[in-house]
Amino acid sequence: MSIRFKNKIDGKSITKVLAILLSLMLIMLSGCSAEKEERGNNKKPETSSSPTGTTSQVEEEEIESSKNALTMDDKIQNGTYNVDANSTLPRSDKDEFRFKYADNLICNSKTGVVQPSEINSTVISKRNAVMNTKSPKYDVKGVTYYISPGGDDNNDGLSPETAKRTLDDLYLEQGDAVLFERNSVFRITEAISAVPYVTYGAYGTGDKPEIYASPKNYAKKSLWTPTNKKNVWRTDFPYGDAGNIVFNHGEDAGVKKQAGIHQLTTNGYFYHNSDDAYLYLYFDKGNPGDYYNDIEICPDVSIFVLSSGVSGVKIDNLTLKYSASHGISCLNANNYVEVTNCIIAWIGGRGNPTRHGNGIQWWNASHDNLVDNCWLYQIFDSAISPQGELGGDYYNFDFINNLIEYSCCSFEMWDYAKNNPVTFDNIRIENNIMRASAYGFGNRSYDDGIRGIEGHIRFDVPANTLGKNGIYILKNIFETSYCSNVKWPNAIMSTGRVQVKGNSIYQSSKHYTVYADIIFDQKEYFVTDQIGLEAAWKAFDSDPLVIKWLD
Repeated sequence: MSIRFKNKIDGKSITKVLAILLSLMLIMLSGCSAEKEERGNNKKPETSSSPTGTTSQVEEEEIESSKNALTMDDKIQNGTYNVDANSTLPRSDKDEFRFKYADNLICNSKTGVVQPSEINSTVISKRNAVMNTKSPKYDVKGVTYYISPGGDDNNDGLSPETAKRTLDDLYLEQGDAVLFERNSVFRITEAISAVPYVTYGAYGTGDKPEIYASPKNYAKKSLWTPTNKKNVWRTDFPYGDAGNIVFNHGEDAGVKKQAGIHQLTTNGYFYHNSDDAYLYLYFDKGNPGDYYNDIEICPDVSIFVLSSGVSGVKIDNLTLKYSASHGISCLNANNYVEVTNCIIAWIGGRGNPTRHGNGIQWWNASHDNLVDNCWLYQIFDSAISPQGELGGDYYNFDFINNLIEYSCCSFEMWDYAKNNPVTFDNIRIENNIMRASAYGFGNRSYDDGIRGIEGHIRFDVPANTLGKNGIYILKNIFETSYCSNVKWPNAIMSTGRVQVKGNSIYQSSKHYTVYADIIFDQKEYFVTDQIGLEAAWKAFDSDPLVIKWLD
């Protein structure tokens, strides 16, 4: 360091200069001391690679990187690494490839799903209606918080201009609302724990805000490493059991194998060793991160979780995708829950050997719940399902105006309580479109642990469990199921507390004939033509609107 003086130096000037030099020396010594203390705390290895005995900036960065890698490996090996503790919720990403829907390419039948011209326009119109639903003026009695990828957690979050970036430090109370910015993608690594009587919705213009359980877009070359096995690539995945991989938002989907990398022989086959925190993928076209624009890996985490007794939650105008668990998981006795105008897709696949994962699930007795104007597709198990095992009352469920596609089951309802009474009452399934049931990734025979047992509707509801208002299945469209269309107990039809009327059925011969088209307790209908379809459907619907055999 050198200091030049242009003017004559007097005593005061010398004093000032000395003071400056002393201050600079103290700052440098303080920095060295802090660096020494930091090294001691982090146990950074000492080095004397430079001639002066100190490390260069490049060397320091290499040491720091090495230290972090070793620390992560050590934590993974000893089981103390908790990814949730190191995450922000939700994390936002601005530069994402946007979703564009084309009719799905992932289906069992080599000839694809037959789409009759009679309902093509209806299906397309419904997709567009859900995708383009605008956010209402939410009835907020408390505080409204705004969440944006461009926000800052130092902001108060009380306006779009002062939006927060995450939910981390929000203290929510009954009557509050959390609104996510449209045209944005938010990624989570732990579930959003819903708060009672809080609204979760959208603000702004454009596409619905998208919340992904996939931790990042894995279409990045540096994220994949070749292994010793030909055409098998590896990426770090220190998260819960990966149930699926989705390429380019649905161009293709991975095939889960559970016994090890020796099973990886075909493009898209993957194996997740969660103990070692590595995911392996077979791909013979080079680095998968370089080939695809978008790769989403779906971990075992639900996107929204409602803990026991959490009620009054409203979820509106959100897109929830890429979870191996559930899209919305209501854990126990969750009432007055409304899910409206949402898109829920590519959900499920968790478990070994039995795999599952539902779009919206109520677990154990609940009442007064609504799913309205939603689009659910590519759900490994059931799109919508009240179910449980403890008994109790399930009543006042309205499932109306929804589009459900490529899900192993559209609606499933049961409670297998052994010692407690169960009641199902005033369950309404009305004006829904259910199509391509069991044609999605949950029913591929070459996947390990497929479902393949459901269909459009599966009720395990004994007659003695029906309340006085019963069940209503009205004015729905059923189109092409790969398994059965309907499976439920025959006895409930004779109670007079089940109304099934005004529904339409379109069915093709290109479906899985092991399971009957209509299954009751003592009678199964295997359909091969128009006459057979009419006989089967009229045993279910007392006043059908359309019955059409497509071949």
